[in-house]
Amino acid sequence: MDTILEGRAIFVAVSILALALVTILGGFYSAPADEGLAGSGEEEMAENHLLRSGFLSMVKVIAGAEDTEGARGPVKKPGYGKSWNRQQNEDDTGSAGEGQDDSEQPGSQNEDDTYGKDDGKSPGSKAGSRYILGFYVDDEYIHPSSYDRMITYGKSISAVAPFWYRLSPTDGSKLQEHHPEDGFTAQEMKRIIAKAHDQDMEVLMLIHNLLYGGKANGKELAKKMLASKESRKVFIDNVENIVDQFNYDGINIDIESIYVSDRDRFSALIKELYGRLSPKGYKITVCVPAKTTDNLKNTWSGPFDYKEIARYSDYVAIMTYDEHGYSSGPGPVASYNWVRKVMKYAVGQMPAHKILMGIPGYGFDWTVGKKGARYISYAQATSIASSSGASIKWDDTARVPYFKYRENGQSHEVWFESKYSLEHKLDIVEEYNIGGIALWRLGLEDAGVWDVIEKRITAIK
Repeated sequence: MDTILEGRAIFVAVSILALALVTILGGFYSAPADEGLAGSGEEEMAENHLLRSGFLSMVKVIAGAEDTEGARGPVKKPGYGKSWNRQQNEDDTGSAGEGQDDSEQPGSQNEDDTYGKDDGKSPGSKAGSRYILGFYVDDEYIHPSSYDRMITYGKSISAVAPFWYRLSPTDGSKLQEHHPEDGFTAQEMKRIIAKAHDQDMEVLMLIHNLLYGGKANGKELAKKMLASKESRKVFIDNVENIVDQFNYDGINIDIESIYVSDRDRFSALIKELYGRLSPKGYKITVCVPAKTTDNLKNTWSGPFDYKEIARYSDYVAIMTYDEHGYSSGPGPVASYNWVRKVMKYAVGQMPAHKILMGIPGYGFDWTVGKKGARYISYAQATSIASSSGASIKWDDTARVPYFKYRENGQSHEVWFESKYSLEHKLDIVEEYNIGGIALWRLGLEDAGVWDVIEKRITAIK
């Protein structure tokens, strides 16, 4: 027991030191003028990822590679789940709250103290049969894994995409598999896949290029993998081997950080993946940043050609979240008007039935006047409100809940998502008749969202 306590004490000390170092280094970062909604720049992306995900888990290079150079030592069950703030989506004006009228800023004059009651504005009509994708993450700090939610609500989920693979830090055409120190093995991965299959859920092999801890650059790794048809073929060969070995039903490409100059090569990768895997019955899905224009000067969303990607995909998951996040001031994670504008643009670029609208299950707790924010679950948000005596309010413009509180003499502002905000987002799904939703991530959301989903959507199985 003494050894365990000493180990925990060391972990806490190291974690505090690491966070302090990142915070200090973060002061040297600045956002490019052409960047996202809340001014989050490319340089801040690694900082956001590290602060929200913690140290990277123990990893093992697979599919032909043994060198794990660049992997960081594990903390107890953090996962390298995506507990981080994605780089902000862009606003042509460079200001937070894309598309919102200055007179209707969230949290100002449009609030309603009756949060938790039916506001009567969402019709709540049946949105029909849709594809419901749930992103699956293992335990990360105090956030639970997605396993229990997957098992409990499997009947309402079409597919899960476990956050288990990324480009190898030594060779972007190879893959690195997630192996935490707590015994999470290939056998355990297969067990989880089988459990999902027991409930008629598809399981998609998710591949990303994030969270390298500074020793490898995800954008450079992607560049080398995308560089030629030959290097892309090596990548596709490795993907196909794993899909076959683990009995996946398809793939989810979550390669988010790439150069604008690699735009056409990324589209070529999706085309080649589709040509190889689709004839064999595998589903091809791709995650892309949210945007309302195709601005090639925007280094976050510019690399992604909606039309070409959709041409060779079964579904395109548009990440309509992090409108505000770690690198911005307080505000909604996904306001109604912003999400609606993104969807309006998207349906003009690709078939509506291929679109999955991103749904955040989380929120942020900002300390007013300070840089950064704490990534929190729905349960944490409501617990903070209860313990602080704060009244949760409803913003009529953003159509999301929020509240303010004080702690240790400092003012805090919390914005999050709930079953009530989901009702309004499903109105957008119905309005544009899009293919479905993609929830980031299972285990953080208000459990009540599943009652809403069951009421309004029949999950495609």
